[in-house]
Amino acid sequence: HAKGKGKKMNRQGKGMQQPQIGTPPIDPENEEFVLFARSKKSALKNWYPFTIMVGGSQANVLVKARENEFTEKLTGNTLAKTLGATLYKEKEKVTDMVKERVPYLKNAKELEFAFKIRNKDKPASWMFTDGAETIPKEEECKGVFDKAAEWAAQFQ
Repeated sequence: HAKGKGKKMNRQGKGMQQPQIGTPPIDPENEEFVLFARSKKSALKNWYPFTIMVGGSQANVLVKARENEFTEKLTGNTLAKTLGATLYKEKEKVTDMVKERVPYLKNAKELEFAFKIRNKDKPASWMFTDGAETIPKEEECKGVFDKAAEWAAQFQ
């Protein structure tokens, strides 16, 4: 019917605009991590950005270590586990934040998380999932703070 066609044309005329998400300012001193979430049970395996976490000196050391093949082998996925330990410590708050900020995940029963290191040369690309790494399950992140602290202490 003509009714449906008119609506479609009208919508296109307005130029189907996506809501613009602002670009948060960059922290010049510290590494920043974009955190993503998705539903474990969903058929869609889409990650949704929900916040940017600023790391401190320890995170900066771990990120630097990833730039070198040798130190990357030593640290492995310590960065992912450290972020995971931080997330899981505040799991309830984090889950509430995700459900509040990401409408698609409002009814998700179980969430999984991922992160990526924010590219400071392209600050607006923070919301894209390229380079996102899955954060290990909660059990795998336990005790990582002690190990990371011991490891970082060697370099101070």
